[in-house]
Amino acid sequence: MTVEEDIADRIDAALDSWLRAVKVVKTRPAASNMDRLEAQRRLMALDGLVTRYDFSGNEIIAASVEKAHQAMLTAWSEQ
Repeated sequence: MTVEEDIADRIDAALDSWLRAVKVVKTRPAASNMDRLEAQRRLMALDGLVTRYDFSGNEIIAASVEKAHQAMLTAWSEQ
């Protein structure tokens, strides 16, 4: 596995983690403040990775960054 693939995998894993947390908050009527804080924490971790590698110039990383951007925009538009 190359460094670029490893970075893309980290971005994808952070995206999956955040999407799972968002699903808990959206689907559970009794979602607690801790659930919401966890979703926020995961979003910040994802955003940190996306910001760091947004302009890397590598196609593999760019695909993961674009997928994360689209997921974040979709989540914002659904609120």
